[in-house]
Amino acid sequence: MNGNRSRSRLAFRLLGLLSPSVGLLLLADVGGCSSTVSDAELQRRISATRPSWENYQEDIKAQIGARPVAEWEGAVSQWHCAGNRAYVQFQLRGPWAKRKAVMPVLLREPTGAVHHPEQAERGADTVTYVFQLPDQFISTPPAWLELKSPRGESRIVASESGRSEIR
Repeated sequence: MNGNRSRSRLAFRLLGLLSPSVGLLLLADVGGCSSTVSDAELQRRISATRPSWENYQEDIKAQIGARPVAEWEGAVSQWHCAGNRAYVQFQLRGPWAKRKAVMPVLLREPTGAVHHPEQAERGADTVTYVFQLPDQFISTPPAWLELKSPRGESRIVASESGRSEIR
């Protein structure tokens, strides 16, 4: 009788140790099987997104989805200003290089105003965002621009030589 009781206790202990592990494995398997969000669904989510500068990362994760945001890989490759518009091009890598949807980015200029893109033009593996700036920048482009994207914050600084630096 004592032997059976010992085996029962051992079995319950093993079951107690394995249950959380099995549960986590099942959870991981279910998460791994989830399909990627379609371009149409991403575009719907993105169209409804209006992130703020202060909560940009949290806003886009909550409104677009953490996984698509985490998959976004891009870096500013070039920019220029013409009239009162700023054109900022991102070179994309990974899944987003092939997607039709365009991740929202934000631009802040020296007056402190934050701008959402008025349009975005997709290339093969690039996206060019067009931002309308205040009329004060028509004749003299801003000295710097700050951008928020899923990979963080970038600053573009125009130097006196006419070249720009992306930090």
